[in-house]
Parts: sequence; C-alpha cells; structure tokens
Amino acid sequence: MGVVIQLVVPIATYKVYAVGSEVEVFLREQRRRSPKEAAKLQALLAYSAQYGQPINEEKCRLLGDGLFEFKANSLRLLWFWDSDCMILCTNGFAKKRQKTPPTEIERAKAIRSSYQAAKRSGRLTIKE
Repeated sequence: MGVVIQLVVPIATYKVYAVGSEVEVFLREQRRRSPKEAAKLQALLAYSAQYGQPINEEKCRLLGDGLFEFKANSLRLLWFWDSDCMILCTNGFAKKRQKTPPTEIERAKAIRSSYQAAKRSGRLTIKE
C-alpha cells in the first residue's frame, strides 16, 4: 500500500509534511474547535519550517526513538525528521493528561514505519 505525504508549509528552509490525511483532518478540526490554539500550532509549524526544530521544550520536545512533539497549549502534533530537511508530522491530539499517551506514540511509530516502507519500495507519493 502506498503512502501520501502532503506539504503543510510551503517555501521554507525545511519542508513540513503531513503523512497521510490524519494530520490534515486534525488541523481542520482544531481550527473549528479552538482557533486560537490551532493558530499557535500553525505558527509553530511555520517557525519550524523556516528555522528548524525549536530549542524551547515548551514548544517542542523529544519523546524518544526519534519522535518529537510540537506543543501549542493543549494541542500536540507528533513528528519525526527524515533526510532532505524534512519534518514529517504523523498524528495530533488534544492533551488531557500530563504525559503523552503511549497509544499516540505507538500510532506515530506505526505511521513512521508505513512511511519508511513506502519510501523504500518506491510507493511514496509527495503532494507539494
């Protein structure tokens, strides 16, 4: 099965992509539910596209195993690095507890594995 990645932030130093459609659906839903938080998350993505990963752990932190999370108030967006200065966002959620739910981390790992398998087999579609 192929995997589609969609460019989220165009014309920047780093390319920010959404792997599959889950991130796009999450961002659209958050713009409707909590526009101010969604705008902060979008600004964080734009900043990261221009300057790379934020150093401030209040905005971005390493979860382990090469996975990171962008943080905008209660919204979280999990992601990982790939070659060619690519930030690949896997899934997002609204935080309800102190720690990132293990199910969300496992979901991000599964999406990353699907992406890597599609890339190796030549079944990766990139939408700019």
